[in-house]
Amino acid sequence: MVSIVVETSNWERRHRIHLEDTLTAIAAQTYPADRMETIVILDEPNQFEHDRIATAFPWISLIDAPKGMTYYEFKNFGARQTKGQIIVLTDADCLPVPAWIEEFVSTFATAPANVAVVQGKTRFLQATMSRAWDSTWWSRAFEDEGRLDRLYTSNNLAFRREVFLEHGYIEGSGFKAGLERPLTRELHAAGFEVWLNPRAECTHNYLPKLREIVQQGLVRGFNWMSIRRTFPGPGDRRITRLGPVSPLVGVAGMYINDVRRVVGRAERMGVQGYRVPLYLLALIPFDAVALVGMYWAIVRPRQIPRRPL
Repeated sequence: MVSIVVETSNWERRHRIHLEDTLTAIAAQTYPADRMETIVILDEPNQFEHDRIATAFPWISLIDAPKGMTYYEFKNFGARQTKGQIIVLTDADCLPVPAWIEEFVSTFATAPANVAVVQGKTRFLQATMSRAWDSTWWSRAFEDEGRLDRLYTSNNLAFRREVFLEHGYIEGSGFKAGLERPLTRELHAAGFEVWLNPRAECTHNYLPKLREIVQQGLVRGFNWMSIRRTFPGPGDRRITRLGPVSPLVGVAGMYINDVRRVVGRAERMGVQGYRVPLYLLALIPFDAVALVGMYWAIVRPRQIPRRPL
C-alpha cells in the first residue's frame, strides 16, 4: 500500500495549479488504485471547502487540520494518518506525472536497502523566466539518478513509513522551507541514504509576477541564513560567525553555485542558446534580493517572510 499525503497550506485560488488538478493527476496514476490511499489535509483557511471537495473526490480521505500548524507540521500530521508502507508527500499546487507513484515504488524495490527516502524531480510550471529559477529553487532536481547528498524539497518525496514516523520534520520551529537540510543530516546519522529519481516528476505552481519572484528571493535568502544559524551543520558556523559580513560571503557563494548549475544543467533544464546568458543575468537581481533575506534572518529571525505562491 502507498499512502499519498496532500496538504493545502500553500494553496490559493489565484494559483494556476489547484488541489482539484493535483487530485485529478493522482487519480490518473498508472499504479493500481486499489494499492493507493490519498489523504488530504485541509488547513484552516480552506476548511470551508471540505464538503465540496469530499463530494467531488469521494475516494480521498479528507481531514481538517488543527489550527496553527506550519507547513512541515502538516506533513507530519498527515503521515500519522497513513496505513501504507510507503508515504508520498506532495502539495496542493503540484501536478505529478502519471507514472509518479510507479517510479517511487520501483526505486524502493531496486535501490539499496538503506535508502529510506526518494526525492522526485520538481520544476516550475512553464511560464516567463520559470526555467531561470528551476536550477536555484529546485537545486538537486537535474542531477543524475542515484544517491543524493540531501533532500531539496518536500513537495515531491517518498519515505519508508517506519523511517518517516521515527524521524520526520522538526516541529515548533515555524519554518516554511529549509527543514529538509537538518532532516537529511538526521537520516544520514541513522545510517540511511537519500535517492533521486528524476522520472518521478512534479510540476509546481508558478506565477511570473514581480512580487512572487521577489518573495522567492527573500524566502530563499532568509532560509539559507536562518537554517544555518538555527540548525547548523558541518561548516555552517564558519559562515554564521562572520556576523554582519556573513550574508555577503553567503550570497557570493550562492551566485557562484547558481551560475555553475545553470551552465552545467542547461541542457537538462531545456535551456538553450541565448537564454543561458540571459538567465545568468536574471539571477543577479534575484540573488541580490536573497541578500536582503539573509540580513532579514539576522535582524528579524522570528518574522519569517511570506513564502512565494
